[in-house]
Amino acid sequence: MAGPEGAAPRRRRHASLLVKFVAYIAVLGVLPLLVLGLTSFEVSQTVVDRLAARYSVALLEAERDYLDLQLEQVESLIGSIVSVDDIVDAVSQERIETDAYTRLATQAKVGYILSNYLYIRGLVSIDVLAANGTYYHVGGTLDSAPPDSDRRGEILSALASAGERTHWFGIVENLNPRSPDRLVITAGRGIWRTDRETVTRRAVASVLVNFDVDALYRQFVVSSLGVGSHLMVVDGSRRIVYHPHAERIGTTVPEDLIAALADPPAATEMTIDGVETLVTAVRSNQTGWWVLALVPQRTIRAETAGIALATSVALLICLAFVAAVGFALSQTVVTPLKQLTERFKRFQAGDPAALRPVPVNGQDEIAELSRWFNTFVQTADERRRADRALRDSEERYALAIRGANDSLWDWDLKTNRLYLSPRWKTMLGYREEDVRDAPSIWFDRMHPGDRAAVLGALEDHLAGRSPHFEIEHRLLASDGTYLWMLVRGLAVRDEHGVPYRMAGSHSDVTARKRAEAKLRHDALHDVVTGLANRRALFDQVEEALAAARETGRSVGLLMFDLDHFKDINDTLGHETGDQLLAAVAQVASEIVGESDRVARLGGDEFAVLCPTIPEPDALAGIAGRIVERLRLPLAVGERRFSITVSVGVSVSGPATTSDDLVREADLALYEAKRTGRNRVCFFDEELERQAHDRLAIETLLRTEPAETALFLLFQPQVDAATGAIRRFEALARWRCADGSVLRPDHFVPAAERSGLIQEMTRLIVRRALEAVAAIDAAGGSDIGMSINLSAIDLEHTDFADEITAMLAEHAVDPPRIEFEITEGVLLRSSPAVMENIRRLGAIGCRFALDDFGTGFSSLAYLRQFPIHTIKIDKSFVDGIGSDRGDEELARVVITLGGTMSKLVVAEGVETQAQADFLTAEGCDLLQGYLFARPMPLAEAADTIRTRRRA
Repeated sequence: MAGPEGAAPRRRRHASLLVKFVAYIAVLGVLPLLVLGLTSFEVSQTVVDRLAARYSVALLEAERDYLDLQLEQVESLIGSIVSVDDIVDAVSQERIETDAYTRLATQAKVGYILSNYLYIRGLVSIDVLAANGTYYHVGGTLDSAPPDSDRRGEILSALASAGERTHWFGIVENLNPRSPDRLVITAGRGIWRTDRETVTRRAVASVLVNFDVDALYRQFVVSSLGVGSHLMVVDGSRRIVYHPHAERIGTTVPEDLIAALADPPAATEMTIDGVETLVTAVRSNQTGWWVLALVPQRTIRAETAGIALATSVALLICLAFVAAVGFALSQTVVTPLKQLTERFKRFQAGDPAALRPVPVNGQDEIAELSRWFNTFVQTADERRRADRALRDSEERYALAIRGANDSLWDWDLKTNRLYLSPRWKTMLGYREEDVRDAPSIWFDRMHPGDRAAVLGALEDHLAGRSPHFEIEHRLLASDGTYLWMLVRGLAVRDEHGVPYRMAGSHSDVTARKRAEAKLRHDALHDVVTGLANRRALFDQVEEALAAARETGRSVGLLMFDLDHFKDINDTLGHETGDQLLAAVAQVASEIVGESDRVARLGGDEFAVLCPTIPEPDALAGIAGRIVERLRLPLAVGERRFSITVSVGVSVSGPATTSDDLVREADLALYEAKRTGRNRVCFFDEELERQAHDRLAIETLLRTEPAETALFLLFQPQVDAATGAIRRFEALARWRCADGSVLRPDHFVPAAERSGLIQEMTRLIVRRALEAVAAIDAAGGSDIGMSINLSAIDLEHTDFADEITAMLAEHAVDPPRIEFEITEGVLLRSSPAVMENIRRLGAIGCRFALDDFGTGFSSLAYLRQFPIHTIKIDKSFVDGIGSDRGDEELARVVITLGGTMSKLVVAEGVETQAQADFLTAEGCDLLQGYLFARPMPLAEAADTIRTRRRA
């Protein structure tokens, strides 16, 4: 065996060989690779510079050609506009038309013509500036204003110098300061006209076309030149038209940048924002604008980075290989010997952590030495692990007992002694001396309702019929209350399967049980009122119907809601509304009987379930009490409310289901609200039929096209004094596929509910305006047209604009048109309704208040709104000659109309006596079957011709 003298030379040879091996690998592998990589990098960098310049020029020429194509479309559009005779005539007038209607018609015509040119993608707006001061604008926003004199002068001067060619202003501020597009690309051209007397051409107006900067941005932003590179478009005034950073658009580029590119296509290197950049450029043939490509030199150099990276990686791999070989040589010999020596020293010093096995690699002497060391430490290591496991087990058990916060129990079945931990006594509030070791301490404190279930589960487990014992039950605490406990346990059995010991735990789950009970309560009760909710009501209805089938009695259901409750929420807030709902719930609960149940279905809707009723009249009494009691003032905080309710009532039959009973009550409630609110309505088969009819009509309106099904009839309104026709009322009708015809009172409410009324009204207005032309042709140019409107129509914010456009399109004078609205429209009095009425009245349209006297008949409406005509409802005209009250009401309305300078129309005149009475009282116009039934347009035209000949 070699002694210490032989060890030193081997250690020196090892170190010497390791150093020589590392140096040999470095010289042969690393230096040649480094030289080759540097040479390749220089050559490839030169080639990439040339290719980058060529690619940039090719891309710029393609982008320039596409830009020129779009700008040619704009110039073609401008050429088309300046050649339109109607536009040239409109802007050639020597003075501005002062007649409002003619001016509006001209504006509508020019606007309509210009709107047809808004087809080019990215076009924002078109502006026409006439020499006579008129200004036309389409596109963008309707809220526009003519430019100031300075701006107008700049535009006209620029276009005058351009002659009859298109002048490109480039990117400028929008002529319309109210437009959301602050910057636009603008091109313009003068509208020239030849003076017939002097035979000279003069500019009469200028056309400006504004192009969307964002559209050009979206075109160029998709072009990619590489990381950090970008395109840029510059107009003739050095303003940036496109830049990938939108905030740079509209700014000016340095003059030296354009000067360096005087001979396109050109390429040069410049320092821009501190970055060496290759700049290439081409120029637009259409506008002379510049299209630039700016590519940082670092982006171009990045193309050759792969060669440099490959060289560096190869060099690092070689270095890593050399280091790995040296490390392996060191680890296989030197490190194992050092580890064994160090561990023996630490073990001798008394460090038990030194006794750990070392890895064994190979079959050499060092590996054999490692095996003997591992055998030496194995016994001591096993003993140390056993001691540690025992300590960990003891600590884990102690921590589990303290951290679980549960009580433990241990029942010795042989001695019948029960151990209960201190935690068990603490949970239930008992003192140590109050608890013995007998099982009765536990069993006697069980809730009587749970005892049988607990003992049964315990018996099943001890008998082997269940794998473990687990159950929830209540235990009596020291303060007399019961706590919910989750009990778990497991029996220990001998070799014969006989249990001799059982242990487990008690967990206090009272909080969870209370939370579950609260969740069950909240799921079936309303939060605001504490009443049963819709889900609970359905369950109660099911139970009541099941009991009623057994006894042969009936179940009653009342559904009621508060009239105009939304107004309270909107004006006083939802908190006050909730307080009012809670007060209503309390009142309703006090009114009903002990067996009746009150529920809140949602919103302001309530229900009262009467499980047993002797007869339906009893429900009428309950409903009447609810209506009368809630009509009295209710105190809510510092406020007092007087409210009314609408009530729907349904009564069960032998085969009634819960869905049937609720649906029938809901239908009755709907009928109570529809017929005026503040009343009680019982369900009957007629309501069922009406509901089916409403659904059928709504389905009909959605499936049959209005263009073919909707048609108009016309009924004249005649002068009471002369009998001359003053106006026709356009009456809509709906022709069904089977040939039957529906009146407006059948299909208009359905159209309002289904959202089809707006489209239907626009069709009616258009056809009524078309009928005006036929009436004029028959000689009735002095005859007006009356058109009915829905409240929903006037809620549409653009309604007045649409009517104005249709009047201009059909060349109908607005004062000839009278729109009939009901008092229900004025009740809404929303800002949109008031604004539409005001705007239509401002252009000359008239308004008639239909069915006057049947609603609220507030004189405030006649003062607040531009009402020109009052129509006496047919229901009052019918009573003339037989009902003095109707005669007095008609007389009062006629007198009121005369006092307030309103025209009064009586509709539904069917007898000569009615006509004579109304004429004698001073009624202005009469309408009804006495004079003519509603007739088609052709018949109406014939009637006019006949009367004109007579």
